[in-house]
Amino acid sequence: MTELSKYIGPDVDLPGLGDGVSGVEIGFMYGQYKRINSNCGQIGQGLLWGGSTPYEQAQGFGVVYFAKKMLEDKGLSLEGKKCLITGSSHIALAVAEKLLELGAIPISFSDTSGNIYEPSGFDSAKFRTIQRIKHERGAKVGRYILASTSARFNDPSNTYAIPCDLVFPCSPQEQISENDMSILSANGCQGATTTCN
Repeated sequence: MTELSKYIGPDVDLPGLGDGVSGVEIGFMYGQYKRINSNCGQIGQGLLWGGSTPYEQAQGFGVVYFAKKMLEDKGLSLEGKKCLITGSSHIALAVAEKLLELGAIPISFSDTSGNIYEPSGFDSAKFRTIQRIKHERGAKVGRYILASTSARFNDPSNTYAIPCDLVFPCSPQEQISENDMSILSANGCQGATTTCN
């Protein structure tokens, strides 16, 4: 932050949340920023400047709306589609939230511990369980296996080998390779969004 503070400010740039960066990390950054700058603490602006987190779900919601529009342009619907989600950050959780709202079926989440796969999909109750797990500092998706009798943990070990209709990659650690695309295609996947992170 000492170096970054030379290039940011309330009227220059508003750093926000991202993959692996929550309000806690931003808070640490803001503490250092306040120590070396007198121009800070403008309530209502960005989180770093003392305000609240604006539109935390926007990035995840946006990619789902994009997928919905692309399907509609082809005369298809998002409803009932089994959707593979990589990652479990606030972006991945926002993607799942909007998919559920629009009638799609999220079937997976992942993090550095591995992947969780629900063959019948996450309904709203199962999704709330994942949210609770991920909002505990340092918790991994693997803990979900204790709350579900149907979930699979790292089975298959390659997240992209899970049969699905659509893919929403929200993890920088799990970018889709050419080999992954071949596996997805062979399993009947109809499309993949651009990376959400």
